[in-house]
Amino acid sequence: TDDGTGNSIPIEIPPYPAALVAGVIIGAVLIECLIPLKAILKALKTSVRDIIFDNRDTAYRFSKSTFILGLVCLAIAIVTFIFKKNLILATLCLVSSVAALAFLFPRILKLVTALIRKIADKSENASWSLAAVEAISRKSTVGSGVLCATAAAMCIVVYSVSGALTDSVSDIPYDCDVVAGTSDSYKYYTYIDDLEGVNDVEFVYRTMQEFSIGDEEMTTIAYFYGLPDGGYEHFTGFKDLPATLEEGSVIVDKKYANRKGLSEGDTIKITINPLSVLPFEREYKIAKITEGNSYDGGIEALIVNQNEFKALFHDNPGMALIKCEDPDAVKTLLETYGKGKYDSVDTFADIVEQQNSDNAKTVAVVTAILVIALGMTAIGMISNQLLGFEGRKKECAVMLSTAMGKGKLSGILLKEVFITSVTASGVGALVGTLLSFVINSAMANAQSVVMEVTIDPLTVLIFFAAMTLVFTGTVLFPLKNLRKMKIAEQIKYE
Repeated sequence: TDDGTGNSIPIEIPPYPAALVAGVIIGAVLIECLIPLKAILKALKTSVRDIIFDNRDTAYRFSKSTFILGLVCLAIAIVTFIFKKNLILATLCLVSSVAALAFLFPRILKLVTALIRKIADKSENASWSLAAVEAISRKSTVGSGVLCATAAAMCIVVYSVSGALTDSVSDIPYDCDVVAGTSDSYKYYTYIDDLEGVNDVEFVYRTMQEFSIGDEEMTTIAYFYGLPDGGYEHFTGFKDLPATLEEGSVIVDKKYANRKGLSEGDTIKITINPLSVLPFEREYKIAKITEGNSYDGGIEALIVNQNEFKALFHDNPGMALIKCEDPDAVKTLLETYGKGKYDSVDTFADIVEQQNSDNAKTVAVVTAILVIALGMTAIGMISNQLLGFEGRKKECAVMLSTAMGKGKLSGILLKEVFITSVTASGVGALVGTLLSFVINSAMANAQSVVMEVTIDPLTVLIFFAAMTLVFTGTVLFPLKNLRKMKIAEQIKYE
């Protein structure tokens, strides 16, 4: 990583462990094998006679062990929610919350269906009452609800995080026509103001440095900025900066201040490059706490007076912001006659184009993830319902032959899935929204990430409606089989 003066600061990225990949693959294989193995072992203990006459077990049975496990996960989620500012505990909160949702959703669905049945019975609406009873009584419907709820929660989380990721680099902090990354002393760039078509030049003094605060041994990598007298004119990365900054004062970005518990007026001792042979020690009074520059990619910032900056890091600007009449021509001149003096030279239009391209890629990837997640969940629900319908064919045939037509029965099956989908999507969206706030709290206190995870109520409502529509639509597949079913064939052995 460049420090803004042409020097590189190594940032160690831990190697990607091969054991993690192997563990994920082995874990997935074990899950795929153990789930059917449970059913096979159960079948081995069942007599042939019972298998023949009881091979359509579609009733859902509540498990006490699953309920207890769900309560344990919920307790862990509540405890870790209290300490959500810690990224590790926030991650544990997310995992335990989703697990609790999966384990406890059948109990939630039971409460909802009981309420619907009570209302339906009072209004003498037999179809809704029967649909409510069937929704909580069938393995396939309850299993589909669990899939739907967990998918809804994770989709909300993925969408909110991806939106924050895009927003974190959406503001380009330059009000100019050409941005040149400088790598040498100021004296090598004085000619820029004399180039044809150049109207104004602003040099932004910025460098990336390692420092520690107080007596802490842990170091932090941050950008140090030098604020000129009169403030910035073309650099807009920080909001509401004062026009001048007194010697001995420092402006701290909000994220770093929150992480360290600092307030305006506090006096802090900073050691720059504490591990070097000649570290710099400075004592500053915090003059202001401001929002960080999101374009710095998560790196925190401290702003000192420009004279103080030059005393610490020499007269080496980090970038030149140029206002001119022909940006492409100025860019060509700098690249032609300033070789070796610039890390990069870009027009504002180039930066906007690159950012739009990056954002489009991010949106495309996230959209693909959401579509695949919803698609796989829908496929799982369709499979559940088709298998469940196979086990209910005889029951449906009896109902068709004695009590109702196919249209009425189709309506009941639709209401059954609708109740489950609305409940699962609603609970999942609520849990996903809460988890997004957990992630936002963790991000706000993480040193290496700067982005604000926000949730728009309208977006959540749209997701809720879309997921309800998609998951309810999966009932069309068993309904298709219902229309093709031959009643006499299903009940001829009764």
